[in-house]
Amino acid sequence: MGRGTADRRHDHPRARRRRSRPAVGRDPGIQWSRKDGAGSMAATPEPTVKRKRSRKRTEDALYGAAAELFSRLGYAGTTLDAIAQRTGIHKSTIFHYVQTKEDLLAIVLDRGLRGYLARLEEIVADRETGFHQRLEAALRNHLRFVFEQRRELTVFLRERRHLSGSRGREYLQMANRYEALFRELIAGGIDAGEFPPEDAHLSTLVLLGGANWMVEWYHQEGRLGQAEIADSFVNLLVHRMVAGAAPRPD
Repeated sequence: MGRGTADRRHDHPRARRRRSRPAVGRDPGIQWSRKDGAGSMAATPEPTVKRKRSRKRTEDALYGAAAELFSRLGYAGTTLDAIAQRTGIHKSTIFHYVQTKEDLLAIVLDRGLRGYLARLEEIVADRETGFHQRLEAALRNHLRFVFEQRRELTVFLRERRHLSGSRGREYLQMANRYEALFRELIAGGIDAGEFPPEDAHLSTLVLLGGANWMVEWYHQEGRLGQAEIADSFVNLLVHRMVAGAAPRPD
């Protein structure tokens, strides 16, 4: 008996080519689209990945603009309209990220201090290193704060009082902890005989105050580079003042 039409259709050359073509394994997390006339397939990121990247860029622009304006105009002198204009986004878009201007202040302050506080905790906890070396490392960490996040440090010094309620109390605890760690190093060095017996609290205020004043005069285009400034500060504030390496006048 001869084969039916259905059987002959399966033997058509096009059908055989379709059957012999190997399946292409595709990651279910990747969308595929044709990129050329030959029909080749190229992977493009999921829309969710693109949205996350876009959101991250908007967040960075938003928080950066807030830090810039808070540091230059002050918290009270900065409006959400000004932040929106600075970033080039609509004011209503801001409310997809924060609810109030104070939310922005809290984020700017947190992004500015938290990482440097964590590093300072690590430095102080290194009991294998002497107090002198740890204080030097702590000051260099603080100077990186000045160099790398000058706007955020300016907001920290001038505008943190505008945080209210539990957030204000939490941030005050972080700021107090930061200062207390420096005081702990200096007091420990005094007890260990590495530093002269000066008042630890006053020494801490002088050391941090001298470093923080850099927000008023430091410019990247200045005569001295960051490394030179850091070395000079360590020499003046740690080796000479706190540790008393230089001979004292009679």
